[in-house]
Amino acid sequence: MNIDRSTIDALFFLSNTPDYRIPATSTMMQSRLGLSESTICFDMSLACSGYIFALSTAFAYASINNINRVLILVGETLSK
Repeated sequence: MNIDRSTIDALFFLSNTPDYRIPATSTMMQSRLGLSESTICFDMSLACSGYIFALSTAFAYASINNINRVLILVGETLSK
């Protein structure tokens, strides 16, 4: 999408079935995407209402000074 990765200030990973518990999947994605080590990262473990909660949380974080861009990643494994 031609977005400068250094402009992403926070990364939220939403899943009820995360790939990792420790370390958190969000920090693994931070590394794989080449984001700054100062990027805020955390996982959210929710099902149906998770996307709305993630959007609400992203909006709240984007309202904080120096937080301009929040990346939300959603991934589910409904069946293996």
